[in-house]
Amino acid sequence: MNTTTTPLRSRALVAGLWLIGAGLLANAAAAWLRPNGENPVPLEARAWGQAAPAAGQMLGARGLFMMPMQLSQNEWGLSMMDVDAQTVWIYRINPSTQRMKLIATRSFRDDRFLEDFNNESPTPREVRSEVSKQRQRQEIENPK
Repeated sequence: MNTTTTPLRSRALVAGLWLIGAGLLANAAAAWLRPNGENPVPLEARAWGQAAPAAGQMLGARGLFMMPMQLSQNEWGLSMMDVDAQTVWIYRINPSTQRMKLIATRSFRDDRFLEDFNNESPTPREVRSEVSKQRQRQEIENPK
């Protein structure tokens, strides 16, 4: 086999990949450019397949969020959060049975109103005190 010539199959594969790339580029250009110049949906929203937001509707942080997590040295799980229902829950994954088990769930609806609960130092009160002291020192050192 001659190493200086590329086999026909390899050339066809390269040509096919270039064709796919050109098609994707054309599709992106067509989605971005409108004949009348209007662009009702931001590019990043289109990239994620999101519809245009309604007037006054808040973007982001809506729906369900999921994150894999390590529960212990050899245990893995799945953490989920429903922003609208203000609830979190955790599943433990059992690799031997290929099943998940719900191990904890909690509403955080009222948690956000606590300012200082079960915290180690510095607590929010201690931080406020230190910030106040720092501001007083700055006012003494740099009067206006």
